[in-house]
Amino acid sequence: MNDTLNPRPVTDSPAHDCDSRGAEPVPCACPESFERLTVLARLLAYPHGGPRAGAGAHDESPAALARRHAAASAEPDAWRLFADEADLLGQAGLEEIYERTFDLSPVVAPYLSVHLWGEESFQRAMLMTGLRAAYGRIGVSDGTELPDHLALVLESGPRLPGPEWADLAIYAVLPAFRLMSEALAPSRSPYRHLLPAAIAEVAATVGLTVPEALELPTPTQRPGCTTTGAGPGQSPTGGCGTRPCNTLGGP
Repeated sequence: MNDTLNPRPVTDSPAHDCDSRGAEPVPCACPESFERLTVLARLLAYPHGGPRAGAGAHDESPAALARRHAAASAEPDAWRLFADEADLLGQAGLEEIYERTFDLSPVVAPYLSVHLWGEESFQRAMLMTGLRAAYGRIGVSDGTELPDHLALVLESGPRLPGPEWADLAIYAVLPAFRLMSEALAPSRSPYRHLLPAAIAEVAATVGLTVPEALELPTPTQRPGCTTTGAGPGQSPTGGCGTRPCNTLGGP
């Protein structure tokens, strides 16, 4: 079986070699990648100052923010390309593009579960229920946004305990981001550059290379997927595939 389907558990300790890349995934809790996920959450929310600023208003423009973090990132070219195109658009243009990309007759829906199961499905509802429960355990409110919005997941998900974040990343975030990236790739939206950047950073937090992350199947591609939802102390993905996703207290 492909090792990427059953990576070794991620621990809560940050003392792992984030640059170790072998034939199989290694446990890794990379503080730099976790920090960049917070930055990507800001960039993938409605441009700062708008109704979905989420993390609060910031003086730094999205372009400047992306450019400042590009050099240390796993995909520096992707960050710089976004920054260059965002600069050309300006604030008003970026807001308009964001709405056309994610909100109004969107090029791609910003919700993970839509890409994993479709808009109307029991599994989608169970994932959102699990995410709300998980956010509640760490004191995060999803406010008026659905809990599986890509920016909210990037902002709040990495604050979950290590094994819970690993399950969420491997079984939901990375497969959904791959599908979103593929849908955005033919567009001219500058946000098409941020999805590959996000895939690389999420993959690093769970000890996967980008090629390994791109091979992860969606839940519906996993035999025996049940996605029963999460009980107290369980992963928000419920049970989905080659191993239970309830590493935090389920059977």
